[in-house]
Amino acid sequence: MTKPKLLVYANCQGDEIDGLVRRLPTMSGLFDYERIFLGSLHEFIDAHGEAGARDRLNDVVAVWEQSSQASEQERVLIRDFVPRQARWLRFPALTCSTLWPFGVSDNRPCGYERYAYSDMLAMRVWRECGGPDGTIDSRSDEELFDRYMTLSSRMLPDLERTLERDMLQWTQRDRDCDLPMADFLHANLREQQLFYTVGRASWVANGEMTRQLVAATAPAESRDDILGELAAASAGCLGNDTLSIPVHPMIIERLGLKWTNASAIWHWNSYEFDFRTWVLRCVRLVDCM
Repeated sequence: MTKPKLLVYANCQGDEIDGLVRRLPTMSGLFDYERIFLGSLHEFIDAHGEAGARDRLNDVVAVWEQSSQASEQERVLIRDFVPRQARWLRFPALTCSTLWPFGVSDNRPCGYERYAYSDMLAMRVWRECGGPDGTIDSRSDEELFDRYMTLSSRMLPDLERTLERDMLQWTQRDRDCDLPMADFLHANLREQQLFYTVGRASWVANGEMTRQLVAATAPAESRDDILGELAAASAGCLGNDTLSIPVHPMIIERLGLKWTNASAIWHWNSYEFDFRTWVLRCVRLVDCM
């Protein structure tokens, strides 16, 4: 007998949520799963054909949809493929600029491929110190890092104001969602690592979101058992920490972050960097793939 299906419709945040719930025995005994990456519905339809796509989504009884302004036309289209009686639970996209106020997309040659999450001041030092013509190779690490620290000390914003803006954004997103996260993020930002990059949440944050989604979806008679399985499966889970940007030591100090320190080691693909090493490699546009 075909089981009812749960659809996870979100960006990479949904990969972690989907991967974890599939490991819950009681939940998986009740539901089959479908995963569609936000923005890739047309690829899903192309892969299965329209009739096949409709057939795969015909048994969906619940949709976990990440709310954002992305892919608005696609969001309308997917509702034509999912049964009208399906329950939609919307959860917010999680971002944080307070920890990385200089975060920006890298527009240097090959920059985005090497540093999808980059630093505007590192890019500025690269340009000022001969990155475009290659003369940066003659500059010492000390000179480049000192220049970066001088710029960042001068340009560091009022972090409390930046946090207020993040909190406002979190609160606004909550208004468009069924499951809130703003209060959790604000209460735990200093106590636990909630983000690895501006747009990449840790499992602390994603785990709380998953807990809420499961609690809202699981049948009452199975809810406690499933939440217990979720807690056990989440123990020691780090989430998608393959890319993590070091937090500036001044930000650690000014915000009073309890979960890291100035000498902490961070993951960047297969590399492990401290703050200084990461800044220098980003300034020099070293390939870190």
